[in-house]
Amino acid sequence: MINIFLIFYWILIVLAMIVAGMIVYHIWTYYLNKALAILTMGLFSVTMILLILINLAIASKINWSTIF
Repeated sequence: MINIFLIFYWILIVLAMIVAGMIVYHIWTYYLNKALAILTMGLFSVTMILLILINLAIASKINWSTIF
């Protein structure tokens, strides 16, 4: 049962990275000012990576065996 939750968690992380990639693609494609697009993509990427790392750090502290 614990493995099911961990599999769903990793699927959620992968989906978040795919969505982030789609957002970066659309920022690059549809921005008229490419310099501002690079700045926006950098800011978005750093924020997204930081949020995923915080999420992974918090999730690693959970003792999954005591939940069930």
